[in-house]
Amino acid sequence: MRRILYITTTFFITFLVIVPLTSSSIEDGFPSSNIIGKDTNYTVKKGDSLKKIASRFDITAEELVKTNKLRNANVINPGQKLRISTKTIVPKKIDKGLIINLPEYKIYHFEFGRLFNTYDIAIGKKNWRTPRGKFEIANKTLNPTWRVPPGMARKLKIKKSSVPPGPSNPLGKYWIGLSLPHIGIHSTNKPRSIGKAKSHGCMRMESDKAKKLFNDVNVGTPGEIIYQPVKIAQSDGSIFLEVHHDIYGLFPNIYSHALSLLSKEGLKNKVDIEVVKKAVEEKRGSPVKIGHNYVNTGYTKFDFIDEKVEYVKQKAKSYIETKKKSKSTQKESSPIWGSSYSVEKN
Repeated sequence: MRRILYITTTFFITFLVIVPLTSSSIEDGFPSSNIIGKDTNYTVKKGDSLKKIASRFDITAEELVKTNKLRNANVINPGQKLRISTKTIVPKKIDKGLIINLPEYKIYHFEFGRLFNTYDIAIGKKNWRTPRGKFEIANKTLNPTWRVPPGMARKLKIKKSSVPPGPSNPLGKYWIGLSLPHIGIHSTNKPRSIGKAKSHGCMRMESDKAKKLFNDVNVGTPGEIIYQPVKIAQSDGSIFLEVHHDIYGLFPNIYSHALSLLSKEGLKNKVDIEVVKKAVEEKRGSPVKIGHNYVNTGYTKFDFIDEKVEYVKQKAKSYIETKKKSKSTQKESSPIWGSSYSVEKN
């Protein structure tokens, strides 16, 4: 009994040491690869809306529209099948802090070198862009008063110099100020703007998500705002490409940019160019497999499901042909009192 208890305890402790504690929103794939999340199917139920479904899976309604190529985001019917994809390529790893990738409207929160959580955000408009660059969290305020910057007040014709806490305050209950001038992360009274370029430079979050981030970070936490509409990753010998819209028009030719990144990684000759073109054209915002790179993976092509299927088909075809030849040989050469034939080897 003691031996069993010892083995069980040892296994449990080993499991805790090996498997990092991560947020429940991080499904799988990290840190063994740069790809996190998974794909699943969902059947629309009575009373569902895209916003409700998206919130349930911690994604945005806009992501559902793109993934399922919906023509009318306001019309979904009970029984309708939707593909839910929470897969994404982590754009950059850091030991601690926040990585904010503007084209995918997403915050990546790292702790102890591990991805702790991700959050969807709204960013600055095309003509009022969220700036890029490194920063530190400068301050945190609960129930903030919005002090309207003079330039914004003039441009938007806002007469008030400040807005007190309350439902009309655009900052909501949680404000996380950054060291970048007049820029912060905050909750919002306009949650439908999440996943869009709708703000005046700040990054908006849904109130419950803003509360969690507010509680999980401290003043002095470092971070960086980056701009990566195209991301590439490798996982188990496969090459993946993830393409988002170039919101601020910083890349005149996204396709050329994608090829440039592939060339830089020495992967251009290992991908299907037509699949790359289609991925760039569709801009799904989720990883698309574009090729294979088996070098130094320890795998062969038979370790991958799609190749396995083809391999099994070929083996079955070969087996059937062999059986046919064997029966033909038996019919032609077998004596009355028994069979005398040999099976041909593959």
